[in-house]
Amino acid sequence: MRTRLHAWSDARARRQDTQTWDHANLYVLPTRAGGLYALTLLAMLVGAINFQLQLGHALVFLLGSVAAVSIWQTHAALRGLRLEVQAVPDAPAGATAALHLRLCNDGPQRCGLRLGWREGGAQEAGRHDRAGALPPGRTVRPTPAAPLPVVVEADTPSSPRLDLELAPGEQRTLTLHHRSGPRGHHLLPTIEISTTYPYGLFRCWGWMRPARRRIVHPAPEQPAPPWPQRRAPGDDHARHDRPHGPAAARDTEEPDLPRDWRPGDRPREVLWKHYARSQRLLVRARRAPPQPPADVLTLADAAGASPGTAHGGGAHRASGPAIPPGISPTTRPASSPVIDAATGPATDPALEAALSRLCAWLLQAAREGRPVRLQLPGRPALPVGGTGTGEAGDREALAAALRALALHGLTEPPQ
Repeated sequence: MRTRLHAWSDARARRQDTQTWDHANLYVLPTRAGGLYALTLLAMLVGAINFQLQLGHALVFLLGSVAAVSIWQTHAALRGLRLEVQAVPDAPAGATAALHLRLCNDGPQRCGLRLGWREGGAQEAGRHDRAGALPPGRTVRPTPAAPLPVVVEADTPSSPRLDLELAPGEQRTLTLHHRSGPRGHHLLPTIEISTTYPYGLFRCWGWMRPARRRIVHPAPEQPAPPWPQRRAPGDDHARHDRPHGPAAARDTEEPDLPRDWRPGDRPREVLWKHYARSQRLLVRARRAPPQPPADVLTLADAAGASPGTAHGGGAHRASGPAIPPGISPTTRPASSPVIDAATGPATDPALEAALSRLCAWLLQAAREGRPVRLQLPGRPALPVGGTGTGEAGDREALAAALRALALHGLTEPPQ
């Protein structure tokens, strides 16, 4: 019965990121206490009729009118509330994902509110789109999603819902949590707000189906694997041919570039001879040395070659995740192969393990500020770590790379 009610409600309500509750999307039904209250009034009415008690009739109709009026009070406790989705941050697979909301009260004081996921709604977080992940002609029979834990930021960590009271005109920022599903883009579970105010005889509730989707990237491999090492052909000869010692230092140093003096510059950096001639303060500014070329991380580094070993002929390969079946590696310069995943199903466990290892390397590069580039088939190389655009730029670059891992082999989520 509950499943049919949810399906009927979902067919009537479209997904949106701002929900205002009114008479069209609020539902009221008596609670268990309300049912017992009605049976008690019925028994009192039968007794009053049987014994012809006028005061008994008055008491029964008085209590019945109080219950009837509470229906409008319960409905009014939710009518006019507005809930907005603020942010849906990306999350690793199988971890606790957060959803940031804002609840706005444009009316009188609201009491006895409860906010959380709809019963069974956390299972909807496991629904994701894998269209395009399988070869043509292959289909996957849908299986019921397993129940997922629900956590809500509340005063009591064991409470599955959040109890609220809102003052007139108050706006409150809330955070709900649920367990994220597998890699991909996911529909958010349905949010439920309810109240039994004022007497607990009737329950009024409303649902919100957010339109945004959550991007779930692979969970990083734990413990973090060693960094992959590469050796390009002829690299040993090139290293021996390079000059060493002071000569190498002189060759790699960049010439000094004069610039105008700024407060805070050290006196020994000032070009005093130039100041004596032109009466203009200039200081020495060394040009930043060129950054080393960024490492290129590919699926082959995680799936085909074990970390900590050099790529090339004669190099020993330790045990590691095998290349997923149906994925053919192709040769790249400097012995950095790329995997063609066009024919490989994205649900293959070996491929998921390789993506998890790449995720661990990207997070490590971001922490250490190490410049790397992520190269996935059919996508441009994405820089991560040491991008030179500041902390905000590094965070955006890491988020773009993790998003590429999350959607590898899947269709892009609709905007």
